[in-house]
Amino acid sequence: MRLAQVGVAALGNMGSLAVTVHLSGMHRKILDAMRSGILWSFGLVVYYLVDPSSPYGEEISSSSAAELIGLAALVLGQMTYGGVMTAGGVASSGGHNVACRAASETSTAARMPSGE
Repeated sequence: MRLAQVGVAALGNMGSLAVTVHLSGMHRKILDAMRSGILWSFGLVVYYLVDPSSPYGEEISSSSAAELIGLAALVLGQMTYGGVMTAGGVASSGGHNVACRAASETSTAARMPSGE
């Protein structure tokens, strides 16, 4: 059983690495956020379509709306921050990446000789 867990973790890490190499780290974070929704959906499918008495199933409860809203906010926020989509016609410029780049350029310019 432990070997299976290690194998699944290794496959997950290799998949994450492949996404990061071929797309970007932001796409990887979006997929990580969507994983919660996929697992929640799996529980609903098991409960309603397979077997309601299964320990892997989950019925829709009074907190399901809050779960859905929170998941949507998380995924949409990461997609907007990463520049994958726009929110209200306003595109994100990558948040802290722009600030870090500007700070780096400023500090580089300060170290350069003035040419005197």
